[in-house]
Parts: sequence; structure tokens; C-alpha cells
Amino acid sequence: MSDFLVSALKGMYPAYLLLALWGIGARMRHGEWKWLGFDTLLLGMFLLFEALMLFLPWFFYGELTTSRRYLLIGVPLYFPFAAQGVRELWKICGNRRAILLLVGWSVFLLYDIYSPLIKEYTSAKKSRERQLSRAAAAWIRDDWRRNTGAECAIGKIAVLRCDQYRSGRRPLVESPFERIGYLCGGEEYAAFLRPEGVEPDYIVIEEPRPDFDGEWIPVHTIHHCFGVLYIYRQTGVFDEE
Repeated sequence: MSDFLVSALKGMYPAYLLLALWGIGARMRHGEWKWLGFDTLLLGMFLLFEALMLFLPWFFYGELTTSRRYLLIGVPLYFPFAAQGVRELWKICGNRRAILLLVGWSVFLLYDIYSPLIKEYTSAKKSRERQLSRAAAAWIRDDWRRNTGAECAIGKIAVLRCDQYRSGRRPLVESPFERIGYLCGGEEYAAFLRPEGVEPDYIVIEEPRPDFDGEWIPVHTIHHCFGVLYIYRQTGVFDEE
């Protein structure tokens, strides 16, 4: 539930939403709101779109989950109200203070946009994940190219549900570090592929797995200052190429 609420809040982009709410309140106070006009239509379209994005997965699949990237699509619908909020802010604060507030707000927005990239270099956890992922991806890319003569391939993937889209690129890599599949030229292995009979080409884990019983063979161990990764390759994967 907490992940759902956080995704919902971030998907509506609170930095703009607060200004929009302020603008809506100002229009109502000034008697400018047209209940049977465009104002209500625009707000209704925004609320309807966000409600569908929030609850359609629950309606069809019984899962209370959403993604903020889908909710962000509806954000421009409240931009006119956010502009009204900026105008009201300017009236209340005056030119100098309003400019300072807007500069501070802009700095916050820029930080919010680039914070995932900043954390890649400032967070010990994210930096570790980045370094290990790059090292594993480089080895898998070279191994795949050496054995197939190609950067990547398009694998056979069964017809899936509309929310289970895949590019079909290989190698398929299963790992707690999800980006490895993309960085090596293939893609991340999704759990819903296994019932369809599609297995990953490589498995990258932080602990050795002696229980693979020949279906997966250990092909490389990466010793890095940030940790150790064990790479397993599916037996006979290159016989299919």
C-alpha cells in the first residue's frame, strides 16, 4: 500500500500540483470558476484520467499497483491552474520575494529530476550497484559476441498480455541488478517469461549456486572492489543460435 501511495503522489507531480490547488482555490475565491464551463471540464478530465491509471490494474488484475510514469501523462491537464497559482504567488509575495521563491523552486525541480543520476555517484549502495552492473555487463557482452558473432539477437517470445511487453532482445539476464541485461545489449529477464517456457541466458548473483545441477554452468566470477559476482550461463544456449 505504501508503494502504491508513493507512486500515486509522485505521479501527480506534487511540485506542480500544489500550485494547481492554489490556483483552483484562487479562482473560486475570486468568483472566476465556471462550474458548467471549461474549468470543471479540465479538472474532471484530469481526475478521471488519474483515477483510471490508479485503479485499472486493480480492476483487471486484482493488484493495487501503479506506475508514476503513466500518471505523469495527465499532469499537463492542470497546468492552467498551476499558472494561476504562480500568478497568485506573485501578487502575495511581490516581485523580489516571488523571484527568489521561483528560483528556489526551480533548483528543487532540477535536483528532483537529476537526483537518480546524482545518487549513482553519491550513494554507496547505488554506486556499488552501478560498478558491479557495468563489470558484469561488459563480460556478458564480450562472451555473447565471442560465441555468436553478434552484439545481440532477437529471441522467440510467446504472445503475452499487453502489460507484459518485451523487446525480445537477447541475451536475457536474470539478476538482482536489473540493468545488466540492458547494459550488455539484451534485456532484463522478467519472471512472467518462465511460465511461457523462456529461460534466461545468463544468471548473475552474489552467492554461488551449486544446486543448478548442470542446467546452468558457472562461466565467470567477477572480483571487484565493491564485491563478488558469479555469472552462470544456460547449458547449450549457443547451440540454439
